[in-house]
Amino acid sequence: MRDIPRPRKRTRLENEAVVHEQGAEDVNTSSDTAEFDSLTGDDDPALPADVFQPPAGSQSFARPASAGKKKAKQLHLEGQVDKAIMYSQRGLAAATTAQVEILKEQLQIAKGKVELVENQQRSLKEQAEMSMMCATTEGLSEFGKEYLLLKQKQVLEQMKKQTLTEE
Repeated sequence: MRDIPRPRKRTRLENEAVVHEQGAEDVNTSSDTAEFDSLTGDDDPALPADVFQPPAGSQSFARPASAGKKKAKQLHLEGQVDKAIMYSQRGLAAATTAQVEILKEQLQIAKGKVELVENQQRSLKEQAEMSMMCATTEGLSEFGKEYLLLKQKQVLEQMKKQTLTEE
């Protein structure tokens, strides 16, 4: 005996389309519609365009239920990946802001160190100038005396300029 192939199962969308078509035929032929038409004075039967029908090629676009499950799984996985990316980006943003705060603090500390070094240099320079101003010329050669006198004049001129600019 020959093997007869089993009939193909209808998809959910095809079943709904068949039920819908049967329901539309029942509405057009029912006695309720005729009674309603006689009461309203409308002699025209319901046109097929007035009744909702699925688009002409809708059955060709019907896909099996497994395709919907695959799509749902794929969307779920994509959602999980997006969520993981979002959490990692939030973590990176938090780490970046913390690092920026640390760098700002380090910058303030570095500025303080620079200011301290500048103050030390200024005080060392002032000490050297004061030692020149207080130095005696006894026991120095003519060249040494002349050099010391020139340096003392330069220091005095710089001090005068500083006092004028501070006022």
